[in-house]
Amino acid sequence: MVRKSTRELRIKATEELCIRTKDRPDTPYDFSREFYKFPSYLRRAAISHAYGAVSSYMTRLETWTENRHGNAPGLPRAGKICPPLYRKNMFVRDKNNNLYRARIKVFIRNTWDWIEVKLRKSDVDYLERYCSHRTEHVPTLCRQNKKVWSLAFAFSEEVELKPKKTIDQQTIVSVDLGINSACVCSAMLSDGTIIGRHFLELPSEEYSLEHALGKIRNAQRHGARKMPGLWALARGINKAISIKTARFIIEVALQHSADAIVMEYLDFHGKRYRQRLHMWKARYVQEMVTARAHRNGMRISRVCARNTSKLAYDGSGRVRRDKDNY
Repeated sequence: MVRKSTRELRIKATEELCIRTKDRPDTPYDFSREFYKFPSYLRRAAISHAYGAVSSYMTRLETWTENRHGNAPGLPRAGKICPPLYRKNMFVRDKNNNLYRARIKVFIRNTWDWIEVKLRKSDVDYLERYCSHRTEHVPTLCRQNKKVWSLAFAFSEEVELKPKKTIDQQTIVSVDLGINSACVCSAMLSDGTIIGRHFLELPSEEYSLEHALGKIRNAQRHGARKMPGLWALARGINKAISIKTARFIIEVALQHSADAIVMEYLDFHGKRYRQRLHMWKARYVQEMVTARAHRNGMRISRVCARNTSKLAYDGSGRVRRDKDNY
């Protein structure tokens, strides 16, 4: 019943239970009493999100009931959703009069009121320079920490992928993301000929990451503490490595006029914290490479990572490697 109904019917059914009006003075719940002057558009967005979370949980529960593999899916958790600031209702920005200021509607001083915020000049200039030809969507209010909030602007554009070629005419770039090195990119023709191999080494960034992880290890020897500050430092260094790696992969693909970029499908479960950090980097790199590749008309393909380093590409068997120069 939940998944078959439309969005309008879901919102209407929920509001009939908690929103009191002139024609509906009595309801089982009084939403306005708990959330005074809560904007209707945010309320309806929250209802849609709650229905989506419940519908997803029901689907996963039915799948688990049929197979009974692993643990049962957990109940969906509420909260920690960044609200969109709907244009004119919650977000107003006059680019003609003041490009670096905007007005947003937030809950402040026990009421919903408008406040004026300053936009960082470097960020606005970057968006005006590189995103002016794209479609701008409503911003999202995101929480960075207890005292700092930020506006995240989303843009979209339509691009056409390159026309599909036959297998014997295609050129691909295969990417191997390593723990010890940033990545290795190999440009290959359909007959297996390697026309280019490129290595990316980031020694200073890797040293900084190892130094940050060493601080975490030393601190955890004195007790099982979370240490969010040290982990934030490690994640920041890891993010910088990811951005440089994604940029390098796209540059190699453009250099060889690749039709597709091939990456490994990686499993992110059951890893130790050093491996989890690498997996997070690999996932972030793959997300950025996918977006930038599509922007340049290239396709993305993922292959199973099992035996990709052990077996030779031509099917001759296992690869014999030198223990020092592998």
